Amino acid sequence: IPYILFGADLISAVGSGMISPFFPLYFKDDCGMTPIQVQILYVVTPLCTAAFSSLASTILAKNWGRVETILVFWFVDIALLYSIAAFDEYYRMHHT
Repeated sequence: IPYILFGADLISAVGSGMISPFFPLYFKDDCGMTPIQVQILYVVTPLCTAAFSSLASTILAKNWGRVETILVFWFVDIALLYSIAAFDEYYRMHHT
């Protein structure tokens, strides 16, 4: 199981590294955010990452187990990425 999780995390990291540089353009062009709003988002994101990783490592991993915690956060990550696409499609359908 650890090797499977490592492989999945590696693929996810490579994919994230290819997508992440284009998020500011997406937020600015498609979502209509100002550059200041995009920068605020980029300041808040690492803070949330630090808070949730601390929560995961101290509380959830002790109660659920490390592998289970990784899987839960991995599925939440995938669901949130798909929600961006779903809400984008919904927004385009109802606001054009």
